[in-house]
Amino acid sequence: MDKLKVADILSLTDFHRNSKAHLKRLRRTGRAAILTVNGKAEVVVQDAAAYERLLGRLDRVALAAREDPTGAATRKADVAKPDRPDESGKS
Repeated sequence: MDKLKVADILSLTDFHRNSKAHLKRLRRTGRAAILTVNGKAEVVVQDAAAYERLLGRLDRVALAAREDPTGAATRKADVAKPDRPDESGKS
């Protein structure tokens, strides 16, 4: 999972004023953005495709956990199938 970057935290006002550019970045990077109001985190926005990949990854981890309660398979499933685009936006 990608680490949070300073560029991923922005004010709701900035997101609103520059939404086209921010949406383009969300699609390109696949990372979520944290929007703040008065300096406090209020909401997280994410590209729909990245969200779908996240849900798929969670489903695989949940399935592996049910199949192996010790957690060994869960760790394998989490590491074995990275499904997010690289920084260039390619899968």
